[in-house]
Amino acid sequence: AYLDIKNSLLYYLQKYNSNRKFILAGHSQGTKHAVRLLEEEYSLFKDRLILAYLVGMPFDKRKLEIQACKKENDLNCYLSWNT
Repeated sequence: AYLDIKNSLLYYLQKYNSNRKFILAGHSQGTKHAVRLLEEEYSLFKDRLILAYLVGMPFDKRKLEIQACKKENDLNCYLSWNT
C-alpha cells in the first residue's frame, strides 16, 4: 500500500501540483504511510508542504525533519493526536 501512496504523491507533484502549497493528511494506517513519506521524501516537497495532519497512530517524532506545530497559526509543521 505504501508504494501506491508514494507513487501517487510523486505523480501528483510532477503532473498536477504546479509548485503549489498543499496539506498532507493521514489517519491510522494512512498516518503510518504519511510519516514514512516525510521520513523518505520530505526533501522533494518540503518547500510546498503547508501542514501534515498525522492522526490516530503513534510514531517516532525524532525521525522527522519537520517539527510539531506549537501555535494555532504555525505552518510547515505537523499536528498529531491519537483518537
